[in-house]
Amino acid sequence: KLREAKQLGLSLAQVVGAKLYTDFDGLQREYRKCFRIENGAARAKRQRMFVHWNGLLIDACKRAHDDIKGLLYHGVSLLNKAQTFSGTYYGPVSTTTDLKIAKQFGG
Repeated sequence: KLREAKQLGLSLAQVVGAKLYTDFDGLQREYRKCFRIENGAARAKRQRMFVHWNGLLIDACKRAHDDIKGLLYHGVSLLNKAQTFSGTYYGPVSTTTDLKIAKQFGG
C-alpha cells in the first residue's frame, strides 16, 4: 500500500489523514458534522476545528483516483437498485463495495 501511495504522490500526512477518516468512526462522525450544521456561525466554528484535516483529505482525494467497476454501497438498511444516479454531496461520503459492511452502517 505504501508503494501505491508513493506512486500517487501522497505525502505521509495525507495517508495518515485518510487512515484517520477510514479507521476511526467516532472521529469521522465528528468531522462530518462540519457539513451538516444548519446554523452558519456554528458550522464555521466547527469547520475551523477541522480545517487542516479537511485540507489533507481534499488533497489526497484529488491525487487518488480509483476506477470502481461494479456496485457501490453507502450505509444501506433497505436495498433499492437505481438504474442511474445523479446527486450532489456537501461533504465526504463513505462507500464500500461490500454489502455486509454497508448494512452495518445503515442503522
